[in-house]
Formats: sequence, structure tokens, C-alpha cells
Amino acid sequence: MKIIPYILLFTTFLIGCRGGHHESNISKVTKHNVPIDYTVSSEEFILGDSLILAKVPDHTIYIRDRKSEITSFECSKCHSESLENIASKQGGKKNSHWNIKINHAEIMACSSCHDTKGNLNHLKDINGTPIDFDHSYQLCSQCHTNQFEDWKGGAHGKRLSAWAPPRVSYTCVECHNPHDPKFKQRMPSRHLNVSSEDQTLNEEH
Repeated sequence: MKIIPYILLFTTFLIGCRGGHHESNISKVTKHNVPIDYTVSSEEFILGDSLILAKVPDHTIYIRDRKSEITSFECSKCHSESLENIASKQGGKKNSHWNIKINHAEIMACSSCHDTKGNLNHLKDINGTPIDFDHSYQLCSQCHTNQFEDWKGGAHGKRLSAWAPPRVSYTCVECHNPHDPKFKQRMPSRHLNVSSEDQTLNEEH
């Protein structure tokens, strides 16, 4: 007999729940599969015919055409044979861009990025796979993995257009000299009261 009050109380609770609660708007949206579209795109604001879609999975990033800005591209216009053969015929004479000095890690050489024995119209990765000059960031990403991940997410590098995907961004070589990528130390431009002599001294150290 003592259990009867508990049974009555539980029954009253069930009746109250079924009669007093109604289906919420959220559950109705889910139930009837009504789409909620929060998509934001900057595509209509992106201008320029020379933009190229970067080869980055799961990201929509446009980059600028690089090859059209390289002087004397294609390289094969002058380099009809390997650099080794050309160098042997020159007898040590410096030609064109042979004066470039590499200050990019201690083990780097021309052949680290350029296919000096094959197609000079392309770069190459560590396995010798050709990489288009327009997509040189693929080459940089082999070593600079953290910076590349930040670049994909928009935290590294300069954005040229758009705040929402798709965006337009500089690639690595548009900010960094690939042969000497480290930025030179310099005084902030707002320190106008610093003499040129002091500024030069600071840059040297």
C-alpha cells in the first residue's frame, strides 16, 4: 500500500510532461530538414584575370601569376642544355644571374630547388618531382611546414583581397627572397629622430 502514492506521483508527472511541453522550433527545423544557410563568400569582390587557384586541399586560395613576372621566362630560351655543360663551356666566366648568392640554410644549392640537369622551366621537390613556378609554395612547404599551415589558414603572409573564403594571398616568394629569405633587421620607420648613422649601425648588428 505504501507504493501507491509513488505510482500516482509518477503518473501525474508523465501526464504533465506530455501535455505541457510543445515541440520547439529547433526540433521542427531538424525534423523537416529545413536548411539554414550561413555561407559567406567574397568571390564576387575578387577581381583580376591573372589569378590562379592554389593547389591546397580543403582551402580556396587564389594566388597571382608568378611566371609572367619572371624576367626571361621560360628558362629554356637560353638554357638549351644542363647548367653543368654550360658552365664547362664558359671557363669560369660569369653570365646573367650566376652572381646570385644563396643564403638559405647551409646545405642549400641551386640544384636543391632547380632541376639543373633536366627541365629548368620547373622547380623540383626533394624527390625530383616537377613543381610549377606558380606553385612554388609547394616546394617551401617541404621544410617550412608550420609556416605553410599558418599560411593556409590565413595567419601567415599578406592577404590581398577578401576577408572570407575564397581569398587572394601572396605566396612565399612574394615576401621572401627565395635565395636569401631572412628579413634584414631595420629600425621602425616611426623612429624619425634616429640618425642615419645609428640606423646603419643597428642594421649591421
